[in-house]
Amino acid sequence: MKKVLVIFLAASILLIQNVFGAESIGSTNADGINILPAVDSATKTGYIKFADGSEEAIDDNYTALFINGSLIKDAKVLFRHGTTLVPVRIISEYFDSVVKWDLETNRISISNGNDTIVMEIGNKHAKINDREVLMDEPPVIFEDFTYVPVRFISEALGVNIEYSDGKYLETTYIIPRIRHIMVSGYSESLNPITSDQSVKIVKQQLITAYENRYGEYTPDKRGDNKDGDYWYDIIEGLEVSRENDRYYVIPVVYDFWVDKYTGDVYTFYNGQLMVISKFNPLSPGALAFAG
Repeated sequence: MKKVLVIFLAASILLIQNVFGAESIGSTNADGINILPAVDSATKTGYIKFADGSEEAIDDNYTALFINGSLIKDAKVLFRHGTTLVPVRIISEYFDSVVKWDLETNRISISNGNDTIVMEIGNKHAKINDREVLMDEPPVIFEDFTYVPVRFISEALGVNIEYSDGKYLETTYIIPRIRHIMVSGYSESLNPITSDQSVKIVKQQLITAYENRYGEYTPDKRGDNKDGDYWYDIIEGLEVSRENDRYYVIPVVYDFWVDKYTGDVYTFYNGQLMVISKFNPLSPGALAFAG
């Protein structure tokens, strides 16, 4: 049995290596995140707990910030007159830009490759190289951080932005029930997997978990075990139901998320407490999903 499991895991590793090649990016921080939305709490306040044990409170006004699929701690997204503002340093440095602050002039300059972006606290007028740009709201300082309109900074850095209210799930989103902004920008040299490849990765991991619990995965063993038949039907019927910038989503019992850039597989439990965990096919409870 152990030999069979090793073969399946090796096949999964080879699949991922063949898909991504030599260059890839690191995993996101999704594994181990727990979220209690404020709307599900009697006190109207909830929390996000990260894998390192740190927490941040959330309430009805909370908006989460994801950058390349990672949930950013303490982003404290602001709203001014219908405009969304985010900490400029967090986004800029995430995309390898250099941020400088001039105390005498209250100016912020961002160097991003061949482009230079210059802004001033309290001034809607900004410059991208020699081109003047008018922002919807001026940069502001909040709790010692400089905030700028998210749409302006994302367009200036050449990255993408999407917004979800957490309720209208016909649009792109990462998590339900919480407002969030998704900022993303991936190198063109990266080779994301296709939806079909994501299904193949999940199928291989579920077959490994199946064999660890029920024995060899073969059609002629159908009928030997009711639970095994249940999982056989699920495994053979896998398909992608939706996607966002970072993950393909495949319904199993919980939703399975497949990282397009690393091949990592996560489970997402959408209960009163939402839980994101990396899937381990060799865990004794890999096919045990609490309801």
